[in-house]
Amino acid sequence: MSQAPAETSEREAQSAGGESPVLAGSTLFRQRAARRPQALAIADRMDRSSFGMSPGRNFSYGEADKAIDALCRFFADHGLEPGDIIGIQMPNVAETALLYLAAWRSGLTVAAFPYLWHKTEVAEACATLNPAALIGGGNKDDGPVTEMLRETAAMHFCVRLVAGFGPNVPDGIADLDQVLSEQRSDEAAVHEHHSFAPALITFTARPGHSLLPIPHSCETLLAQGAMTVLALGLNADDRILNAFPLSGATGLTLGLMPWLVCGGVLIQHHAFDSVSFARQVSETEATVTALPAPVLSAFSKSLTVKQAMSLKRIGRVLHACRASAPTPNFGGYSPVLFDVHPLGDLACVLLTYMDGADASLLPRGKLTLAPPEKDGVVFVETALSKSANAEVAELLLRGPAVAKGHGHGPITPDSRGFVGAGIPCLPEPAPEPLLRLKADPELIHHGGFLVAASELDRLYESFPACEDAACFSVPDPLLGEKVCAALVAKPGQSVRRSSLHWYLKTRQVAHYKLPSEVVEVPRIPRRPDGRVIRERLATHVTGEGSGWIEAAEEAS
Repeated sequence: MSQAPAETSEREAQSAGGESPVLAGSTLFRQRAARRPQALAIADRMDRSSFGMSPGRNFSYGEADKAIDALCRFFADHGLEPGDIIGIQMPNVAETALLYLAAWRSGLTVAAFPYLWHKTEVAEACATLNPAALIGGGNKDDGPVTEMLRETAAMHFCVRLVAGFGPNVPDGIADLDQVLSEQRSDEAAVHEHHSFAPALITFTARPGHSLLPIPHSCETLLAQGAMTVLALGLNADDRILNAFPLSGATGLTLGLMPWLVCGGVLIQHHAFDSVSFARQVSETEATVTALPAPVLSAFSKSLTVKQAMSLKRIGRVLHACRASAPTPNFGGYSPVLFDVHPLGDLACVLLTYMDGADASLLPRGKLTLAPPEKDGVVFVETALSKSANAEVAELLLRGPAVAKGHGHGPITPDSRGFVGAGIPCLPEPAPEPLLRLKADPELIHHGGFLVAASELDRLYESFPACEDAACFSVPDPLLGEKVCAALVAKPGQSVRRSSLHWYLKTRQVAHYKLPSEVVEVPRIPRRPDGRVIRERLATHVTGEGSGWIEAAEEAS
């Protein structure tokens, strides 16, 4: 079987006495910039005032390379050294990609804070990672991101620098728009620094663990990009329109990393809006994109002939292990369709789209990009955890494109190199080996990352008008799943969504943890071991089934 480039470089680095350094991604970019300085590298939507950013701009490879160097000088001038961690909380814009590459060129580790996080989550990450700098941009419902980062930094003495992008950067925060505008064309190129620290840290959740850091080596990241490039046949002529944040596996596998590997154009889209997304398709002549399955189905019906002819390859992202997904309809035009399975924040796999196929089935074993009769590069291998109880079997992953933790914990590789993805699954009776993925009610797939249901239970139970509470989820076409709450009111009290939201906001709870639906119930159904029967609670919102409390108690 042929060997992935990532496997080769990792083996060479290990034989030299350590992991490989954090520089490969930025090295690739510098090489592209030297060969094609005038070629378009990064594009963005122009109107970004709705989320608190200055007007967008496009960067050629030469312009982007100089901007990256300017950010590297800024990092060095403020005392950041190779091996330091910088927390980045940015919208999905061009500057985010520049920040990642500048950090890697400087030998820094990027801790990618999801844009939905609030002060509580950022503070927890700071306490875990001790970042030397925090960088943000844009506005959210609770105010400017940079202001929130400044307040968080005041409580964590490890943070030596707070910087940001935007038209109104608060006092005490370095203005990175100014750094880019004041760069000089005659300055020498920045020397690339070596670091043996992870290139990137993202975050996930598991039952009982609300925030788990996931370290990514540069080999893992490049393997994720190479997988997409080889699977889709991308090259330097491709323009990748990316609507997924770079703080998760989907945005990395479908956006940043294949762009770095193929040398095409990365088109960033933030605050998803179908009208502005369609406009970007037209204005940039995007050739590749991907959207959540329900969104893609609606979007496909509104595409013009020109837009449809531009998009050569379109991905359907499947959230929450659903067995069925809407079928996109492109009229008389037939782009190459592919399915994308995000697997527990550790990796994504790309599979051939098959009309009417069960979207919850995943091949078991080595997922190769070659026909079955030929050997090919294996980026991801799947397996089933060994368990006496088939109901608790877990999807296992390994391969050069799979991120993994260190030491002890839920994302530490086992003796065979497999990592638990946090997704329940069962073997599927079929001629070829398949796994049926199941949704885990203890993990909510919301906005591209996982949320531990137990964490939300504790938040909702603390509501003073509540005697008992539990969270549950229901499907959402854009976010994957939306958060809901079931509350048992104290005698003489009433519970309303508005009052629960007000209480949670006074506790600085992030907006994504506020339930979109609140139902008052006489009691919370639980199994004998105390676990909440969340799927029964969900029927109260979806309307599926009847007698949900009684049925739940009988099942337990």
